[in-house]
Amino acid sequence: MRKPFFAAKSPDADPGSPAAAGCNEVKIFDSPRLNTTLNALGTCPSQDGCVLAASRLWTTRMTLLVAVAFMLAACHEEKVSVYRIPKEDNQVSMENGSGNLAPPPPANPATWTKPDGWEEKPLSEMRLGSFGIKGTNGESVDVSVTSFPGDAGGLESNVNRWREQVHQPALEAERLADGLQRETVDGVPTVLVDVQTAPGAEKPSRILGAVFRTDDRTWFVKLTGPPDLVESQKESFMQFVKSFHFSSKGETTENPPGKVKSTNDR
Repeated sequence: MRKPFFAAKSPDADPGSPAAAGCNEVKIFDSPRLNTTLNALGTCPSQDGCVLAASRLWTTRMTLLVAVAFMLAACHEEKVSVYRIPKEDNQVSMENGSGNLAPPPPANPATWTKPDGWEEKPLSEMRLGSFGIKGTNGESVDVSVTSFPGDAGGLESNVNRWREQVHQPALEAERLADGLQRETVDGVPTVLVDVQTAPGAEKPSRILGAVFRTDDRTWFVKLTGPPDLVESQKESFMQFVKSFHFSSKGETTENPPGKVKSTNDR
């Protein structure tokens, strides 16, 4: 049976104790030493004095009891710690021109010729060229031109990123190379990419891409949209890719003879 938190006790009267004067000794704690100390505060020499002493003793003990209760509760409070976690760095998508960090502009811009039927769209910090093609059933195709310093993460990682966007698995370098077509445009090595979602996909999509690797930069041309509409633009896409002219030191950014300058030229 659990002992009460405090209880009245009438021990054998010792000279000078509250019990010797007719007072009850109050046991508040199980510790004999602590109870002895507290009860010593309430000794009284007479019956009348005992009443007053007992009242003061009770008030003193209750005050101490409340204080001890607060201290015990404080001992069990959980410590609250505050940690500052740095935000993850913003990731920049190399191939589609999205993200918050724009690459530095190319020192030697490229020029190109817009195919007929392609609608020029507003540029952005990431996009050096932007076009749209509308289909007859409300569908549309998006075309972007972007450029990044160096190898922009490498051909393998960027082509695999395109594959993942149409829900195709990433491939190792050897298998990936088997599905790529290689050309030379204006003396610059060029890789052509054609990848699409699996048959029966809920949202079919296809990507035609071109990757140009100049001495100091990598250029990306990406056409994305519904497979049938993309197929109808494949010839125009190839004409667009082959129209690129890359300036270098000592060269100007003027268009080659016979080509019409696009307002998206950079």
